[in-house]
Amino acid sequence: MSQQKQSNFWNTPLTSSLVKGKDVKLPEMLLGYFIGPVGGLLSSGIFTSILNTYFTDVLKLDLTFLTTLQLVSTIFIVIANLVVGQLIERTRVLAGKARPWILLSALTLSVASVLMFIVPFEGVLKMVWIAIAYNLYYSVAYPIYNTANSTLVAVSTRNSDQRGQLASFTNIAGLAAMGAGSMVFPILVSFALKENQALWFAAMLAVGILTALTVFLQYKFSRERVTEELMASGAEEEDKPKAASMGTQFKAVASEKWWWIVMIFYMLFQFAGAIKNGSMSYFCRWVLDNTAMGADAWGTYQSILAIMGAIPMAVAMLFVNPLCQKFGKRTTVSAFLVLGVIGGVIAGMGGSNIVPVAVGVALKCLGSSPACYMILMLLQILMQWTA
Repeated sequence: MSQQKQSNFWNTPLTSSLVKGKDVKLPEMLLGYFIGPVGGLLSSGIFTSILNTYFTDVLKLDLTFLTTLQLVSTIFIVIANLVVGQLIERTRVLAGKARPWILLSALTLSVASVLMFIVPFEGVLKMVWIAIAYNLYYSVAYPIYNTANSTLVAVSTRNSDQRGQLASFTNIAGLAAMGAGSMVFPILVSFALKENQALWFAAMLAVGILTALTVFLQYKFSRERVTEELMASGAEEEDKPKAASMGTQFKAVASEKWWWIVMIFYMLFQFAGAIKNGSMSYFCRWVLDNTAMGADAWGTYQSILAIMGAIPMAVAMLFVNPLCQKFGKRTTVSAFLVLGVIGGVIAGMGGSNIVPVAVGVALKCLGSSPACYMILMLLQILMQWTA
């Protein structure tokens, strides 16, 4: 695409940014880095807490099929994230390198959020449809949006204070989306949607429309000032050192034992979290005592447990970094993980009683908070160490 054609396309009323100033202002923060990401991440928050329930209770899918689907899809998801990262780094247009993919996500993410809830087939064809729709979301649409959204803050401005504010808005947006998915949607499912596929489709269609609108707002109310400066000066390709290939990077980190330790820990940590999130609705229905509020109260109990887990995670944002700076990341993460194990034991011993289970979940989430916030930083440090 020639520079003239790029200019004509990215300067149209539909594709041009509404942010014109050199400094980051409140509308950009609210619409581009809070409301936009909330809508973009909302479907992921919902799927994390309740998608398995839809598969087993509404579509009546076989557990063997679901287990195989999720295990095989993990390979595609890993590959997709690597590919999308490389595509974004190689994107050079007037809108930036991340924002064009945000614009694309307004379509792909919203459509993919709904496809699993349109099931026109039965039998084997239904499983084929779900497998394709599942991977269109997790292996295509979500990696595109999530990677572009994560990149946006770094290229938004050179002002470190403003960049920090944007990062805070983005982090809060992620928590808000997860909170809506894990605290609000289970109540809607248990009391209203239940096993009615038409109602599930209507609810997710509304989510898909909201996603399209909010992600488009994010595109319109964001701006890559750093990318624009580099493109205007022509210095980006001349001054930027040639990036090492993925194979070279892997050889560098694979020779360091701590990289393997951190990677194994991270995979086990994410695996345990996935099991917890995927089984929470079943635990609330089958294990917790729902007699006090009725059989449909399992969604309320799931929301209570989500809140009890989210509050410590949110509070931990205030003191995790100072503790890591004072005592070191490894010491802080290890000490809090002990607290997390204690919380897990308490939750396990709580049985069908919501009170000890909720206390245990709160302690468990508090104990895992340093690992959640510091793991990516540890990997970055190891990458720099072995570079």
